[in-house]
Amino acid sequence: MDEINVNKIIDKLLKKKDSCTMAEVYDASMKYREKHPGTYIDACRHTVDYYIHRDKDKYFWDYKAEVIRKQEIFICPLCETPHRKYPETEKFIRLKTLANG
Repeated sequence: MDEINVNKIIDKLLKKKDSCTMAEVYDASMKYREKHPGTYIDACRHTVDYYIHRDKDKYFWDYKAEVIRKQEIFICPLCETPHRKYPETEKFIRLKTLANG
C-alpha cells in the first residue's frame, strides 16, 4: 500500500485558490483514494494540523475563519528580514508596497 502525505493534497488545493477548509482537504483525499486504489492518505485533523504548523512558510491556519490559507513571504530589501503575510496582513501589504515603490 502506498502512502501519500496530506500536504500534497493541501498544495494541490491551494494552487487553485488562496484558502481551503479541512472538509475540502478530507474530500479531496477521499477522491484521490477512489481514483488510486491501494493508496493511503492520513487526512485526520491532527495530521493536517501538524503539517500546517510545521510549514509556517507555506500555510497559515486562520482560527477565525477556520480555513487553511496559502502563506506568502516577503523579504524586506532594507532589513533583509522575512515577513509573513499572515497573521499581520496589513503590515505585510504596507511593507511590500513601500519596497516596490
